[in-house]
Amino acid sequence: MAINLPHIRNSRAGVDKEEPVFGNCFECYFELPKMVTNKMALSANDLLVLTQQVTKVTLEKETDLGPKAVDQSYKFAHRKYAAPMVEETAAKIEIELNLNLRKAVDNYVWKIFREWNNLVYNSLTGEMFLKEDYAADSLKIIEHNRRGDIFRERIFKNVWPEDGIKGFGKELEYNGDGAPVIITLSFWADYWDEIVADKL
Repeated sequence: MAINLPHIRNSRAGVDKEEPVFGNCFECYFELPKMVTNKMALSANDLLVLTQQVTKVTLEKETDLGPKAVDQSYKFAHRKYAAPMVEETAAKIEIELNLNLRKAVDNYVWKIFREWNNLVYNSLTGEMFLKEDYAADSLKIIEHNRRGDIFRERIFKNVWPEDGIKGFGKELEYNGDGAPVIITLSFWADYWDEIVADKL
């Protein structure tokens, strides 16, 4: 059997005009705990503004989980097996967001996430709430093509922020580079659902 020569006619992806998957074609949709939305009187438009402030999403591990290998040996010959358990089944998600001042002084993105974080632990009062209070029902991450057609949705469940808000107020410098502030939050999710497109 002869090999395919390096010509675009021999590439199915090229001939069929298949579209690459791009890592910057995504959106992230927040659902907040009811205690936060009620206290701050947040609307659906306020939540959409949070989506528009996301700059980066990083998952600590892939959501296609699998066990590691375990080992047996006969003398110095080794054989491998799939372990009977997966080390971590929850998802850890790190999200970076822009901060903007609405109406000159309203640092609303930080305020919203601080209110959520305060349900886990309020550093000003020591107050703490229960998971039924601080865990949001879902966080949705969608991936789409250049035209906006969605090919994958991951809906993370029982989502809550871990370890506070990073990147705002810790370091201030007159001789800094003047770059706008970006905050980082880490979230845990107990599990997730996934919707994968087959075709349009």
